[in-house]
Amino acid sequence: MDAIDAIISRTSSPKLKGPAPSADELEIILRAASRAPDHGMLKPWRFIVAKEERLNDLGDFWANAIFESTEDEELADSMRSKPLRAPMVIIAYMDFQPSPKAPRVEQILATGAAVQNMMIAIHAMGYAAYWRTGNFARNEELKHRMNLKEEDEIVGFIYIGTADCQPKQLKPVDIHDYVTFY
Repeated sequence: MDAIDAIISRTSSPKLKGPAPSADELEIILRAASRAPDHGMLKPWRFIVAKEERLNDLGDFWANAIFESTEDEELADSMRSKPLRAPMVIIAYMDFQPSPKAPRVEQILATGAAVQNMMIAIHAMGYAAYWRTGNFARNEELKHRMNLKEEDEIVGFIYIGTADCQPKQLKPVDIHDYVTFY
């Protein structure tokens, strides 16, 4: 699949199963992430990869973080099962680096661009993924437990595997709905 086809045809898959990318394929995906635009050459993106038996550990970690911040047992139990929705989960976060050239927002955008490169590479390799954030990405207890700095930012939880459903039928996009030519 060429780059343009991968970009235009990529869609999220809400249901995933094994297999996940192999170690060699994961390295390619992470190399794609490293080519994201990056003002100041800071490479602020960081990735934590969980797969196989470590997904249960990740679920416990998430449940404990939620329980500490809300003491809501039902929510904690829900968080415990979330990593099991895919055979691989990558937590993507921006590791803030003070810079006169690249303010915090640019570092967040660079990290988002790195994740988008990953999403395209995953699709081009025949796998499927979806990117989640939500309130949990802004959970201070989770950031604390992950040893992130206060100014770091979790930009997403990337669930990766093989599609376990038909891909969404993409509607044609009319660029004139969101572009103005000057």
